[in-house]
Amino acid sequence: WTAVAQPAIVTASRAGLRILERMGISAEVALGHSLGELTALHWGGAYDETALIRIATARGRAMADVAGDSGTMAGLEVAPDQVELLLDGEPVVVSWGNGPRQVTISGETEAVRRVVARAKARGVPAVPLKVSHAFHSPLMKPAVPVLGYHIGSENFDPLQRRVVSTVKGSVLPAAEPLTALHCRQMLE
Repeated sequence: WTAVAQPAIVTASRAGLRILERMGISAEVALGHSLGELTALHWGGAYDETALIRIATARGRAMADVAGDSGTMAGLEVAPDQVELLLDGEPVVVSWGNGPRQVTISGETEAVRRVVARAKARGVPAVPLKVSHAFHSPLMKPAVPVLGYHIGSENFDPLQRRVVSTVKGSVLPAAEPLTALHCRQMLE
């Protein structure tokens, strides 16, 4: 479903931006969570709406076509500095730090299940997420060259507005190499 969901989600996000524009509501900076970073870059002027849909479509297809154990994800109510104790060497990574006491983990399906069980046994709230893949983890490595190939010929414009990257954790420079950033974002 990710191949269909990603272009649909950015289409809905773009519609939301149009509504805000019509209402005269503007922003000074954009930040997008995961797929939302594509819409943030669009808002920042890196590419038009047609390119946004092409990139989201290529991203969704590349991720959907990952073969083998595409993994899963879970949310844990734990401080980021304490999550490593729960991972205990499993092939699982912290894919998002959502807040001071909430992280999302991604990895091999059985390994994530073991981490969730370990967390619950220690009284840490843990919720398996209903996702098709272990997004933002090494399991997405096969999708990176596919995405790079499909968006390598896109013409990215310099950013005209401030966009904060969730991968880099900072405001992007106007001339950020976006093909590399999009590919890196699939893993981190």
